[in-house]
Amino acid sequence: AGEDIEVDQREGFILDGGDSIDDLWIANWTWTIDLVDGTITSYGETVATAVDAAGEFDVVLVVRDVVGKTSSDSLLLIVHDIDPPSIEDIVAPATATTGESFTIDCTVRDNTGVRDVWVVVRLGAGGSKSFNMTRTSPGTWSVDVAVPDSFVGTLTYSIGAVDVHTNIHSTGYRSITAVDNDSPVILPAITGNATTGDAFSLNCTIVDNTGVRNASVDLWADGLDLVSTMMEQDGTMWSAIVTIPSDTGGPVHLVFIAFDTTGNKGSSGMITLPVI
Repeated sequence: AGEDIEVDQREGFILDGGDSIDDLWIANWTWTIDLVDGTITSYGETVATAVDAAGEFDVVLVVRDVVGKTSSDSLLLIVHDIDPPSIEDIVAPATATTGESFTIDCTVRDNTGVRDVWVVVRLGAGGSKSFNMTRTSPGTWSVDVAVPDSFVGTLTYSIGAVDVHTNIHSTGYRSITAVDNDSPVILPAITGNATTGDAFSLNCTIVDNTGVRNASVDLWADGLDLVSTMMEQDGTMWSAIVTIPSDTGGPVHLVFIAFDTTGNKGSSGMITLPVI
């Protein structure tokens, strides 16, 4: 049957029984390759063939002469795996939220076995980060990815997998839109007493995960129409100078309002300020 043979999947090779001899003459050469899911049978002194499956298989040659006598020999066929894993049934949301996690699921199949699966995430034009996926059931892999608090925009991801024979496959990049739903947080910082007819400073600290776009303060009292004043920023501190009308006869009410860079609105709730 010849020497053992070592090839890649689907790589052609020759089975050569030319060294077989007989005292008369050989009438038939029968080759049998025993695969996991069946056999391949071929006839002839030399046979050109190939095997799809990866693994080690016995190849048996049976020769028969003109009077029906037979003899056999065998060799070992080693077929190297060159098929990468397939990545299918990818499930991920179309949108994700800043500061929260989203889940990516997929199915990974391989002819010899999957070793590792991972996902590479890119935040806009920034750098990338790799996350190892976890096998949740046979063939199914999953990972939770957290969106940074301050990231708003399009993130992209690619799933990769490697099998036990180091064959690698990666998908193309897919996109998820990260949106911000966190409103600005307002911490009032009012000190002192307000007096009628005098200027008074209204201050607050405003923080937001994506940044504060603008802030204002609404002020009103009994007999005093609502007045809205834009505030000025100094770091996280925002302030506005207002004058309490001299004819104000009671406490004033105020609300701090802020919008972040993505349009989310935050409010302090109503604050009542005594006036003297």
